[in-house]
This record gives sequence, structure tokens and C-alpha cells, in this order.
Amino acid sequence: MNSVTIELSDDLANEIDRVVDAGEFRAREDLIHRATQEFLGVRRRQLLERQQLDEIEWALSAAEQ
Repeated sequence: MNSVTIELSDDLANEIDRVVDAGEFRAREDLIHRATQEFLGVRRRQLLERQQLDEIEWALSAAEQ
């Protein structure tokens, strides 16, 4: 596993701490890991959707010719 060092604003760090302190995650690292996974999953789906829409647009324009 790789380690990454990041700097967070005080507000963001405090919000993360509140979520961890509420027991939703064991540690900051767990929350940040989950948030990163979710962000990348959403991004992958958006890229796939964009690619599919581009292919549909290409197919429709090719069919018009």
C-alpha cells in the first residue's frame, strides 16, 4: 500500500474529525480512503457515460449521412 501526505484546511480537517469522532469511521485515513474510492468510482462512471454518449452521437451522425 502507498502512503500519501496531504494538507487540509482547518475547516475540512475539523469536519473530518467530527465524522470520525461520531464513530462513522475508525480514523481520518479510513474516511479519506473511502472518499477517494467514491470519488474515483463516480469519475469512472462519468467518463464511461461521456464515452457512450460520444459513441451514440457518432453513430447517429454517421447514420444521417
